[in-house]
Amino acid sequence: MRSFLIKNTRICDPTNSQHKKVVDILFENGAIKSIGKLKSTDVKIIDMDGAWCFPGWVDSLSYCGSPGNEEDETFESLEKTALAGGYTSIATVFGREETSQNGSDIRSLREAVRNASICILPIGNLSKNRKGLELAELHDMQSQGALAFFDGTENPLQSALKPIIADYSQSVEGIVYMWPWEENQTPGAIVNQSANTTALGLKGFHSSMEGSQIAADVALFEKHEAKAYFPYVTTEEASVIAKKNKTQIFGTPIYNVRYSDDALSEFDENLKVMPPLRGKAHTQKIRKAIENGSIKAVCSNHVPLNQEMKEREFLYASFGAASLQVVGSELYKALGKDAFMECASQLLSYGGSEILGLPNNTLKEGNGANMTFFDPAKNWTLNAESNKSLSKNYPAWNKELMGKVMHVVAQGKLHSL
Repeated sequence: MRSFLIKNTRICDPTNSQHKKVVDILFENGAIKSIGKLKSTDVKIIDMDGAWCFPGWVDSLSYCGSPGNEEDETFESLEKTALAGGYTSIATVFGREETSQNGSDIRSLREAVRNASICILPIGNLSKNRKGLELAELHDMQSQGALAFFDGTENPLQSALKPIIADYSQSVEGIVYMWPWEENQTPGAIVNQSANTTALGLKGFHSSMEGSQIAADVALFEKHEAKAYFPYVTTEEASVIAKKNKTQIFGTPIYNVRYSDDALSEFDENLKVMPPLRGKAHTQKIRKAIENGSIKAVCSNHVPLNQEMKEREFLYASFGAASLQVVGSELYKALGKDAFMECASQLLSYGGSEILGLPNNTLKEGNGANMTFFDPAKNWTLNAESNKSLSKNYPAWNKELMGKVMHVVAQGKLHSL
């Protein structure tokens, strides 16, 4: 359905002159025809009853099992999960390490998701086989549509490769993602180092490691006059760097905004994530960095894992949370009503667009239609019935969540959820 009338929706976008106003939006042939108080027409009418309207959400970082690990997530389940989460575009690290090596791989991945209801963008490998040792074929991948390059969190980039990446990235029309980790960093650690985790007998990473590594990587990219995206800002030290620097782009995963390491007391393996949950003081600083604009994007960092990999003793469970469907609800819970209304368009839409070099999903007449409709009054439960992912490794499983995505307009087509 590409022509329809949305009634009684509240615009949530501080850059829009109608921010916080309740309006009607008429769509014709997949584009925004008019916005305001509109009379009913002969097209289908959807009454939003005050649900909030955002520029279509864009996720800068998710993972998918396919190709190779289809038991975790397939192309189809990823699409359904993203749509249920309110996303109109997502950037994804696909499958096993050998599946995003060159232009041919990227072309095949783009073809696999070509008919998806949303825009799914493959993230190319930054190093060959994601081993962190040798630069991958960035130009070749970019020529086939890769807009971003990242290895994930399995193998840190070797120090000698980083200057090559910073220098080479200037000539590529795509952005490099940097993970603030060094090889041999606290072997055996699985959580944040704090009084909470020490009392639980768990070996942890000290928070200062993240800040010092981000500082070094930022300095390196500044020296080469290059830009990178740092999606894993989770500590107070790193947030200070983000506030001072105006050239690089900084983001954070949703669970580092929503949870802190005091939640680990029950040894819930779904809270074993990378980067790890931090102490409450760090979490509060990250929320402050969000509100002051230092952090430009909140990513899902969606890592779907089958039960065999996750339902183990905490020590042996794999890292990751399947978060793509719940980002809006969890961010609303973490920030509260007012801050969510003011910040979500930047964190969940414009930030991702800037990182990936996509046009903003600006809500104005004449623009193509990509919108997310979120009802803050609608509570729901993430469970076997509502979950769209093949995996269920999220800490809010079987728990009530606040606020729900109700409708998405993606590529001009309305999807009611």
